[in-house]
Amino acid sequence: MLETLFNFFRRRETPAARRGRLGEKAAAKYLAKSGLKIVARNYRIGRDELDIVALDGQSLVFVEVKTRAPNAVVGGFFAAVSKRKAQALRRCARAFIAKMHTRPDTWRFDVVDVELDVNEKTVSIKHYPNVRM
Repeated sequence: MLETLFNFFRRRETPAARRGRLGEKAAAKYLAKSGLKIVARNYRIGRDELDIVALDGQSLVFVEVKTRAPNAVVGGFFAAVSKRKAQALRRCARAFIAKMHTRPDTWRFDVVDVELDVNEKTVSIKHYPNVRM
């Protein structure tokens, strides 16, 4: 009875949220294989969020993941990272750095573009390092 009640009030994952979660998982795996060390995932400050925070040597990397459905009208991340989103990423990155005990000498923003097929399998992953935000 209690479990049924709990399931009734549990928030359901939307198809877009599921794609986003799958894309972030694929991006984290790709970045780790590329030699980056994942420090945090889905780091939130208020309404702002960093999808992935990683270390590339001594450089701190803030990664925005854009996941595309197979029927996406616009491909690539350029149309997906708006001015408002870039401001939110910068704000969240500054907050992340402020909470660190030892601040990094360098940091950057990367974007990872993940394309999924109709079965939600990864078709392609494109990594764009050092993107201006």
